[in-house]
Amino acid sequence: MLFGSAEQDSGAILSREQSRLLDRLAMEQYGMSGLVLMENAGRGAVDVLCRLEGCFRPAEARDSCFPDSYLKEARMSPDLKEAPTRPETSVSNGPSVGQLTSASAASLRAESTWGQKAFDWHRLQVRHQDFGGPVVICCGRGNNAGDGLVMARHLWLRRHPVQVFLWSKPEELSPDAAANYAILQKAGFPIECFPTGHEPERLAQALAEASWIVDALLGTGARGQPRPPLDTVITQINSAGKPILAVDLPSGLDCDTGQASQPTIRATVTCTFAAAKPGLVRPEAQEYVGRLVVLDIGVPPPLLPQVLAYSPPEQSTP
Repeated sequence: MLFGSAEQDSGAILSREQSRLLDRLAMEQYGMSGLVLMENAGRGAVDVLCRLEGCFRPAEARDSCFPDSYLKEARMSPDLKEAPTRPETSVSNGPSVGQLTSASAASLRAESTWGQKAFDWHRLQVRHQDFGGPVVICCGRGNNAGDGLVMARHLWLRRHPVQVFLWSKPEELSPDAAANYAILQKAGFPIECFPTGHEPERLAQALAEASWIVDALLGTGARGQPRPPLDTVITQINSAGKPILAVDLPSGLDCDTGQASQPTIRATVTCTFAAAKPGLVRPEAQEYVGRLVVLDIGVPPPLLPQVLAYSPPEQSTP
């Protein structure tokens, strides 16, 4: 696991309900708008993509994405320390699952000791050159889609070629996602919309030319099997043979249980926000999660412990 901020509680794991509570309290108690949280999430994911571009290659080159010399330098740095290790496990759509953690990270309060060699991902150089093809961002209709729309704007600002596909009517987007859609529209950024269905041929051409695919289809609130047409979209993305960055979690994966639907995105890297989610660290979910990056989204430091201490009221038996 990689952590986007050395200050956050690296051992925190938030359930679906706790994640909703975190957002709500950030807005109600601290006056943070949902747009601010969305902006921080989307921009943070772009920062990761710009740093890690080129680190995830075809299967035969994946193990060399972090050279031995780099890891040796990281291990020798006084600012870094090794994380617990576990046996290597292969992942079909990403490098080996050995997770990475930052220097100041406390021991993870996860279900097992997982991790590989520690290093600070901020040391990876930000890349502003062309990725070698457009970044194709696939959006649903909720706040996850809004994160994807923020990513599109920041990639555009950094002069990366980017294409956005939206499986929603604009008027059916969540309020914050609609606001970011409007920003792109007013700026003249083209968005391919599929308001009532899916046209595989249109998406196939974009995926064939893509350097990366961003999965911003379904968020942590989604449960059960992806519905049409998103089930077909997920299958098409998985079949494209391109590296995939999942926003918050791979679409189709249950954030609490780690149970994968048919189909579920098989991500190369997953950027989740504020804290890890229980399902993302389950061993059976690793083939879908790939590398897990936890990004802070600017919530005040006292808020996360407050949410972690929250216990939902017990359900009364009728």
